[in-house]
Amino acid sequence: MNTVAFIITQKLEAVAPIDGVSIVVPGDTASWRIQFRDDATEAQRAAAGAVLSAFDPAAAAASEDLKAQASRQLMATDAVISRCLEAGVEYPAAWRDYRAALRGVAAAGTGDMPMQPPFPEGA
Repeated sequence: MNTVAFIITQKLEAVAPIDGVSIVVPGDTASWRIQFRDDATEAQRAAAGAVLSAFDPAAAAASEDLKAQASRQLMATDAVISRCLEAGVEYPAAWRDYRAALRGVAAAGTGDMPMQPPFPEGA
């Protein structure tokens, strides 16, 4: 299942009992169809329809891309921690702040990517 399909499925399952979603044209939610379970009430069906109508697949994909980019950069910073430990160099506060900002972007999927600070001297 692609990421956008996974996201909309989770959002729909939060408001109605569904079996799945048929995505005909990925960028056109008007072509998507919700397969409701038999026990879905009219109110739940209406709520799911509202969720689908409000869903922006391009924004969801962009958010997931941003999360992935921040996560990759966060993993790359692990090497800086290792180099500081191996060299006996104090881990700079700027790098702690950078990692915290990356974690925030990775969790939210929104915001600006923080600027990487200079590498610690001696590490």
